[in-house]
Amino acid sequence: MTLGLLTSEQVAEALGCEVAHVNMMAATHRLPGVKLGRSWRFPVAALARFLDEQATANLTLPVRAAQYTPPIKATKRGKPLPDLLQAMRDAGMSSEEQISLIFEAARKSKPQQ
Repeated sequence: MTLGLLTSEQVAEALGCEVAHVNMMAATHRLPGVKLGRSWRFPVAALARFLDEQATANLTLPVRAAQYTPPIKATKRGKPLPDLLQAMRDAGMSSEEQISLIFEAARKSKPQQ
């Protein structure tokens, strides 16, 4: 009965690399293999799947060209904050009064729970 196993030497020859590199890849689980005693054995079917995955992993998918999207114009709602602060200063309000007024307005605008 043939199990379809390759040795490290056979895999290294097939991949065109050093035996030590094959053993290191197997030891770090980057190459599918089984350690039997001191040597590694590599199932042919698992190696074929691994090589197929590696070959297709580097394929790039076509990318659509970016399209120009014009910026969205925001509509103005109410007075901008700096104008409100300037109006408060012009009215002679102190910083403490300005802050308390801002917090009071924020509390009133927050929905009740």
